[in-house]
Amino acid sequence: MKKSNRMQEIENVRALAFMAVILQHVIGAYVVREGLVSGESMVLGLLFGLCKFAVPCFFFLTGLLLTERYLNELHYGQFLKKRLLSIVGPYLIFSVVFTVLYTPSIGMIQFGKNLLTGSVHYHTWYVFTLCCMYIGLPIILWCLRKLKGLCTTKSATVYCFLGVTLIGCTLAFFLPYFSKNPITNKLLYVGATKNPIYYVSYVLMGGLFSFHFEYFYNQLVKHWKVVTFTALSTYAYSTYLLFSKGFLAPNINLNYMPTISMPSVLL
Repeated sequence: MKKSNRMQEIENVRALAFMAVILQHVIGAYVVREGLVSGESMVLGLLFGLCKFAVPCFFFLTGLLLTERYLNELHYGQFLKKRLLSIVGPYLIFSVVFTVLYTPSIGMIQFGKNLLTGSVHYHTWYVFTLCCMYIGLPIILWCLRKLKGLCTTKSATVYCFLGVTLIGCTLAFFLPYFSKNPITNKLLYVGATKNPIYYVSYVLMGGLFSFHFEYFYNQLVKHWKVVTFTALSTYAYSTYLLFSKGFLAPNINLNYMPTISMPSVLL
C-alpha cells in the first residue's frame, strides 16, 4: 500500500472516530434525561454503544503514528516540548472555563490538584491520560522494540497483537476485583477511567499494527466476517452492561468501564 493511501485510510478512521466522539457526548446528555420512555432510551443507548470505539481508536492511532515516527529515534526533550505545548495552553483555558461554570467555589489548591489529575471536568480526563502517554513514550517505545524483536514473522506479530489484546481484556475483567484490596484500589480502581494503564494496550496495538500495516489491513479485509462477528459480540455485551440495571434514567450506566478498557471493542 502506498504511503499516501495508507495515510488516507488513517485519516478516514480518525474522522470516523471524531464524529463518534461528538455523537457519543450528544447522545449521553439525552439518554439519561428524565421523562424518556423505554423505547427512546433503548434507541439512544444502542446508538451510544456504537460510538464507544472512538476513544480506543484515538489511542490506537496515536500508537501507530508515534511508532512509525519515533521507534528508531526519539529526541525526548524536543518531543515533549512540541507535544505538550500544543495541548497545555488549550487545556488551561478550558480548565478555567469549566471551573468557572461548574465549580466556581473551589479554592486554588483544589483547582491545582484537579488540573494535575485531569479532574477539572469529565471531558478533561483524555488530555491528562494523553499527557501521561507522551511522558511515558520512551517506556512504550522500549516495549515495542522488544516486541519487534519477537516479531520475526508476520504471524508472530499477529500473536503479539493478540497477546497485548488479551492483557488489556484481562485488566478490564479484573477491574471490579481491584477495589477489594487497599493498594490495588488506590492504584487501579479509583480513577480508572483516566488511568493510562487501561489504555496503553491500545497504544501498543497501534505500534504492532504499524510493523506490518498492509498485512494487517489485508487480513482485516479478508476476514471481515470474523471481524464483524467479534464487533457485534462486543457491542451486544456493552449494550447489556449499559442497560443491566434498567432502561430508564437513572439506571442507565454510561460509565461501564469494560467498553473503554477492552481492546476487543476496537475491532
